[in-house]
Amino acid sequence: MDDFEGLQATSGSGRFVSMNEHEESETMSGRGNRPVAVIQARVQWIENLLVTETLLKSELKKRVRERYGIQNPRTIEEYITRARERLMTRLMRTKDEHRLESLSFYEGMLHSTATTPTEKIRARERIDKLLGLEQPMQIQAELSTKPMGVPVDQLPLAQRKQLLDAVRTLPDNTHAEDGPW
Repeated sequence: MDDFEGLQATSGSGRFVSMNEHEESETMSGRGNRPVAVIQARVQWIENLLVTETLLKSELKKRVRERYGIQNPRTIEEYITRARERLMTRLMRTKDEHRLESLSFYEGMLHSTATTPTEKIRARERIDKLLGLEQPMQIQAELSTKPMGVPVDQLPLAQRKQLLDAVRTLPDNTHAEDGPW
């Protein structure tokens, strides 16, 4: 299925038509319309921006305007809408489809001559994790109540405040009966 199937473009008459209706010809009819390939390339570029950068909508519009010299705000809005629709279509895939895409990406890295050995090792680790080959990690933490070895009054102020906050959060029955409290 073509990635642009179902997307709409305005024909010269003002009615919305599917992008597929124009795939036979190289250009779309009507005033100011661009070739389908040009529109697709622009939408793809915007989609990549949406994925790789966090931009305010105004900044995104500015970048599109600067890159392509588009002055009509409606045209820019239409391109952004199409790019977001493509992203939503990609996101609606199943978990297995996303896993397969990731697996293909990492396998491509393993076979690429441009990939460094370190990148290949990381790709292999990701593949192992995707396939469930990695053993689960166990993390153990211990809370020590050993004395710090430094009198409290000699600690920096920030540490004294942290210590005081920690003592205040202890349940009442943990204080020593004959302690300094």
